[in-house]
Amino acid sequence: MTQVDAPNFRSISSNGSLNWALKTSPGWGPCAPPPAVPDDRVILPDTPEAWVVESDTGGLCYRTKLHPSGVTYPFPVVADGRIHTGFQTFSLESGELLWKYDSNGPQRVIVIPEGEERPYPDGPTGVAPTVRDGTVYVAGTLYDGEIRFQRENSEEEGSTEERSSLVYSGEADGSYHDEYDEWGHIHALDAATGSLEWKTEFDTAIRAMTPPVATNDAIFVVDSEPRLHALDRTDGEKRWHVPFDVELISGWRPAVADGCVFLCAGNKVYAFDALDGAELWQLAFDTQLAGPPAIADGVVHVSTSNGMVAGIGVDGDRRWQLKVSESLRTGPVVTDGRLYVAGHELICLTGHAD
Repeated sequence: MTQVDAPNFRSISSNGSLNWALKTSPGWGPCAPPPAVPDDRVILPDTPEAWVVESDTGGLCYRTKLHPSGVTYPFPVVADGRIHTGFQTFSLESGELLWKYDSNGPQRVIVIPEGEERPYPDGPTGVAPTVRDGTVYVAGTLYDGEIRFQRENSEEEGSTEERSSLVYSGEADGSYHDEYDEWGHIHALDAATGSLEWKTEFDTAIRAMTPPVATNDAIFVVDSEPRLHALDRTDGEKRWHVPFDVELISGWRPAVADGCVFLCAGNKVYAFDALDGAELWQLAFDTQLAGPPAIADGVVHVSTSNGMVAGIGVDGDRRWQLKVSESLRTGPVVTDGRLYVAGHELICLTGHAD
């Protein structure tokens, strides 16, 4: 079986045996975000359609298009019988679209040769929501302007011709000309109706696949600068932000526990006071961290790109570390006393999660 023909979603039991495997797309599966697992169903996000299947058997319940454009993967979150994908919410029971938020705001457009303009994307980005206490929090970027593609004309030296980036983006004899402004946002939407509760904007873009982290009173999100931001959950007021002198935030998502915010940036794990953003400690590793941290039972779990998994106390004390693979591609997941990480294979550890 070739990689193209292989299943792109698998269900693995607690003892490592395969429950079922499905191929839901003609080739985009390995790029898709992780499934959502609400009770007895599993949502397999994909393009152009998501599959909703039975968790025990993998039997198909229905298919639905969770993102109307069909070009951006949704990161679905399920709460109160609804599938939330950012600015849209669907019924978990049927896949029916329940509401779609219309920002009526600025947007980026593609200019094609005939002068027609096509939205790209349609309004603000954001496909990785967080849902808490009846509110959907979604972060992303707002655009205002145009994308043009300028192609060289070989017959007339020095002349150029503007062509559509949508049509001609595969050609080598030209370049993109982006003429737009961009800035980040967080929208807070009523989970039942989609009505706007509040909106906060930033001077820097936020990746569309960056989920905010919500606590009882605060929202935490990372922008592309990169900076870690804290906002008031009730009205979106900015509390504090912390800049980082790195290009990459591992997983672009912090973890919050015991009044602290933990973030993997470059080869370091950082801890900040959740109230004022004061740095509490940082711990360095000898290579890039592979994903966001996971917290369980007072231990911060991290993984590194060269195959190391480690447990750190919330006070910054390194508890343990273990080499499990040649390379890892994800941050750890801890559940029921077991720690899971993935590289070229799925690895389960017991006895280290606590």
